[in-house]
Amino acid sequence: MAGLLVNIGGYSVKSNRESGNGRPDIVITELKFRGRAMILELKVSETISGMEKKCEEGLAQIEKGNYAQPLLDDGHQPILKYAICFFKKGSMVRKAK
Repeated sequence: MAGLLVNIGGYSVKSNRESGNGRPDIVITELKFRGRAMILELKVSETISGMEKKCEEGLAQIEKGNYAQPLLDDGHQPILKYAICFFKKGSMVRKAK
């Protein structure tokens, strides 16, 4: 997934780098000083009905792992947090409030 995002102009894309108390799947930061940042947590569901739960788990993992703290420490604002769940060829995306 990170390979698809690597050529986004004006952004840095990092995958599975230590951040906070864990390793978020993908972190995208704007190259502009103290620009916006995005944390993406990716999940796979065994069923279509389990996709919502997996997205909730992904968002909870971002919070529990404190993945945003290093980005906040570096002055990034805003920090957007997303969980993306895949099932077969479909996907579901949920954004933290």
